[in-house]
Amino acid sequence: MQRVVAARMAKKTYFFLLPVSAAVGNYALLAASKSSGGLSAWRLLVLLGGCLAVFGLQWVRNRNLRLLPVVLYVWVAWGLLSLLWTPDLKSGSSDVVNMALYLLMVLGTLGLRGYEPGNLKALCSGWVAAYLVSGAVASWELLTNNHLPGYWIEENPARALLEFVAISFYSNPNNYGAFILLSVPFLLLAIGTATGYCKKAVLYALLLSAPFFILATGCRLALVGFMVQILTWLLSGKRKASALLVIVVMACLGLVALQGLSARNETKLEKILSLQQKVTGDESFRSRANLSLNGLTMLFHSYGMGYGAASYEKVSASSMLPLRQTSGIINPHNFTIQILSEYGVIVFAFFACWIATLLRSSLAAKGAGSVAGSAADLYAQAVVISLVGYLFASVCHSSYLKEMTHWTFLSTLNLIAGYLYYTRREEGGCALVEEPPLLTNVKAST
Repeated sequence: MQRVVAARMAKKTYFFLLPVSAAVGNYALLAASKSSGGLSAWRLLVLLGGCLAVFGLQWVRNRNLRLLPVVLYVWVAWGLLSLLWTPDLKSGSSDVVNMALYLLMVLGTLGLRGYEPGNLKALCSGWVAAYLVSGAVASWELLTNNHLPGYWIEENPARALLEFVAISFYSNPNNYGAFILLSVPFLLLAIGTATGYCKKAVLYALLLSAPFFILATGCRLALVGFMVQILTWLLSGKRKASALLVIVVMACLGLVALQGLSARNETKLEKILSLQQKVTGDESFRSRANLSLNGLTMLFHSYGMGYGAASYEKVSASSMLPLRQTSGIINPHNFTIQILSEYGVIVFAFFACWIATLLRSSLAAKGAGSVAGSAADLYAQAVVISLVGYLFASVCHSSYLKEMTHWTFLSTLNLIAGYLYYTRREEGGCALVEEPPLLTNVKAST
């Protein structure tokens, strides 16, 4: 009995640490591996979880849970094949290895039964903790004008540009803005499931901090995405009065903060506004549009097969194709375009089918008569809000294919879809199921 309890606690700890280690990223390096290039804590968790759980995958009956692994199997297989024609074999090989690691993570979370209520709750709590840890670093940056080392800092050393910029653990401000959008649905989920005024007050405070951190990143797309997420929450939930109150409080605090900052130090406010104009000006949007058009050009010239793994940056930096001007930017800044330009129509079709299936299962759970405010209802709402934010996050990040939080996020949504599948099969449509009927039940036959 004690071993069973210990195993359950170990699994919950694993799922809690998964998003936290993904958020911290390569800053959480194992000391023993620094000499060999560094092994992040997230990769260690993925390797351990995948190796321990892979033997249980043969019992998974839910086709919705199987779909994402199938997508990644196709992705890895096509990536290996694309190494025959990719212009950057070294980077392409690295990308395929990373895709295999993401596949192992998805398999591991399934094999460790992450769709069970206790494990899923720990995973979603880990997202809240990841937001809290990242926000603590961002607060330190805004208060001290210091930053963790990274390529964006090295390429933009001017103090006037770096002041009042939030980057946290991420390589540039836009990437941090994308992470915030991925975290917001889990903050809202935690608010819906929290008991007690103190817990709710803390969670609402974290939610209220999101737009201020996004403002400090200078990512206007992330700010618009956050507003759309809150609007979706307002329209899809039953607590419209509470959501509306949060929006009003956000607006009031934003005005007070800007007025107070202007009164205290007008030059600081001017620097923030100038940074906003620099990052999100018309030239930036033209460059993003051209980056997307260049990706479609690559897709066309590759006859729908894609130019190969990790090819976008190599092709953009060369004169292989007649591409549009992008002000020196060679990252795709659009996950959809990155898939199409590098891996072609086949991989994108599989990925799009999974997203559609995920959305359908969530809407089905919302429309299956589940009780408003129940666990199933809140999880379904979280998936819808997550996909809304994902539309914006996928065009904020410079290159989402290599981002650990991105794949942890997709794996989390996959597990929620599995949870919703099993709760819908229970009588009443929204009951919590500690042991979903995944295994071939010998007891039923006896």
